[in-house]
Amino acid sequence: MHTDQNHHPQAVLEQLDADLRQVGPQAWRLQGGPNRRYRISARVKGSWLELEAIHRTGSAMQPGHLLRANPLLKGSARLLPRRSRSSIGWNGEVPLPGNGRLEQRTRELLEGLNDLPEVIRSTRTDEAFVLPGIEDPAAGTPGKADSGEQQAGLLTGAMLTMVLKEAGWQYHERPDGRLLVELDAADVVSRVRVVLNGGGSVRLVLELGRLNRGDHLQRRATQYLLTNSAAAIRFARPGIQRTGEEEVAFFEVAFGTPPSAEELDHALLALSVAARCCRRELAALNDSKLAGYFLALHQAEEWKSPAEYQNGSES
Repeated sequence: MHTDQNHHPQAVLEQLDADLRQVGPQAWRLQGGPNRRYRISARVKGSWLELEAIHRTGSAMQPGHLLRANPLLKGSARLLPRRSRSSIGWNGEVPLPGNGRLEQRTRELLEGLNDLPEVIRSTRTDEAFVLPGIEDPAAGTPGKADSGEQQAGLLTGAMLTMVLKEAGWQYHERPDGRLLVELDAADVVSRVRVVLNGGGSVRLVLELGRLNRGDHLQRRATQYLLTNSAAAIRFARPGIQRTGEEEVAFFEVAFGTPPSAEELDHALLALSVAARCCRRELAALNDSKLAGYFLALHQAEEWKSPAEYQNGSES
């Protein structure tokens, strides 16, 4: 592995935490730095640096809240369910080989962890979150950014088209400047929307389906599928967003600054896996009877029986 401090995980972690402690081969514990309220584990697994922490919620966090929280986290962080109903797992992954942005991406994750309590509090409200990249047909045309933001967006978009060409992905550029990338997802037709946000941040959004908010069985089954699929899919995180009377189910990868060709390749491959794993299943769950059988089959303790959902219970 490259020994330059911008590439070597231990050197990067030492820059971020003077109290770093090695706890095993290619494994460390961060004890200080910007996140003293959390005990953060870091380890090299294959060609990835994995960061993990546990957040104590004090009470059960419903899957719907968890899925609304994910898109609000900085960097590639995501929340995962744990066996303990009074806690959730925080996880972040950074690709390693030749990644000159290892320190930058790791810092993004750790700084974002500080915002986790506020993010979780915000998801417990019943408000809809407006996330760029998720289109609400009833919302009309989004407002235009000011000239400075437009210029920055054009520059970032031009950089991304160059990176997409370098990475070898097929893409389409719409007249309004939006980029759509064709995924390599076998016979599953999927496109990723490339979303340019303020400050140069970038989100790659794969919309999987739209849910009727009044169909509680479908919504619960979809939430279960998304949260439990996330642990098996690297780098990408699941989310939901309300748009009018619907909820949009999606996976995404987020970057605080425009990604390199290698990072973009990792992100699109991760979203390809998400498309293969979830798109057909989510389409099947549009049938309420199948959704009920799906929930009963998995018998997860956080879910009620299908009959109870007929009475109407949502998160």
